[in-house]
Amino acid sequence: MPSARLILLLPAVLASGACDVYDASLLSRARDAGRDARADTGIDGALDPDGETPPVPPPPVPPPPDPDMGMPDPDAGSGCMPRRPPERPVLADGPSMPVRWYALRDLRFGVGVAWREIGYDLDGRCTTSMSTGDEVECAPPPGFTPADDAPNGLDNTFGQTFIPLLTLVEPDYEGTINRHVERGEYGILIRLAEWNGTQNDPVVDFAIVDSIRGFAQASDPEGPDPIEPPAWDGTDEWYASRRSFVSGDFSRPLARDTAAYIVDGLLVARPRDGTEVNITGHITLTLKVTGATVTARLTDGNRALEGGILAGRWALDDVFNTLPRLDVCPDSDTYTAISEALRRSADVTTDGDATPFLLCEAISLGIGFGGVTTSVAQVVEARPLLDYCDDVDEMLCLETCPTSNDGICDDGGTGSRRLSCDLGTDCSDCGWRPG
Repeated sequence: MPSARLILLLPAVLASGACDVYDASLLSRARDAGRDARADTGIDGALDPDGETPPVPPPPVPPPPDPDMGMPDPDAGSGCMPRRPPERPVLADGPSMPVRWYALRDLRFGVGVAWREIGYDLDGRCTTSMSTGDEVECAPPPGFTPADDAPNGLDNTFGQTFIPLLTLVEPDYEGTINRHVERGEYGILIRLAEWNGTQNDPVVDFAIVDSIRGFAQASDPEGPDPIEPPAWDGTDEWYASRRSFVSGDFSRPLARDTAAYIVDGLLVARPRDGTEVNITGHITLTLKVTGATVTARLTDGNRALEGGILAGRWALDDVFNTLPRLDVCPDSDTYTAISEALRRSADVTTDGDATPFLLCEAISLGIGFGGVTTSVAQVVEARPLLDYCDDVDEMLCLETCPTSNDGICDDGGTGSRRLSCDLGTDCSDCGWRPG
């Protein structure tokens, strides 16, 4: 059981950096260190032996601005240049090219210190542990200080706190998910429509959808031969999940921005609030994001996406609601410990309205990705999302698949090599499945 393990290791996670910004002793240690440093250098008005005040070194020259970052915000503090996507290009639009799909890969969840480079400034502030009043978007719990933003005001509590907690339940979470993606057992797709095909387009129709399976183009997913995994060369096909569309209508994706744009080769999209992305292995992480921003650089003649970022706000209620799908049940000590750690780490509001006098109700989020061009074969019924806390009695282990017990999993679930049978009907080859 993961629960006992998590309870034993949780203090180490909190102490190792996931939530160390809230340790009040850090503030006094930092102040003491600052006093010691000033004493060593003779600053703070100390005189040298000749009775003269030593010169104060000039301030460091700031680095050149990142082309994907916005202009400095005069209200965000001295030297702060909030990281934000560039603005929409002002130019006439050209004729549109055919719809293009991209399959995402190389998902990055900010393991270790990598979270400090993934995301955007969501609240227009470069927050530090000393920030108070209007310097913060919302208030930390009593007795705690705000979390320090990453450089350039970047907000990503998801990578800083949530992922270390999740890896206690699912070690090597990032590696496990990417292995599922590479084998085509799960996927996320991006659709670009109404695009003129150039590096600058003022209006593009963007959508992001879930996929249940990807495979090499020559494969027949419902045929007698095992399907080949994606080649990731632009020729693959994917099955899109019906759950990602309005009533399964392929022309009406739910997570959509009809006013996205491309500027100097950088895609910028802001899909509607409530955008839902399911990251699925044998457990499912359901992200329900508000204030979402998706960016990615189009490369290789527009055949690839690089440096992609999904950023936004993830309400604590929605975070807690997805924990049972991660095998963390509400009546467990694990659930209580994770919930408390995330409440202390919450750093933004759900709707983006500043309420410095109210507790933060959401965590900031940043996920990285790449991608290559692909195509969608068809829209198929989504697999059920298993709630390990409520649905364990509804697991399926049937042997009604015609090719059951042939050594090849055929039911379309995780690890399957064919999609010729219903989920849970090839138990001898696939194991138990959610009902």
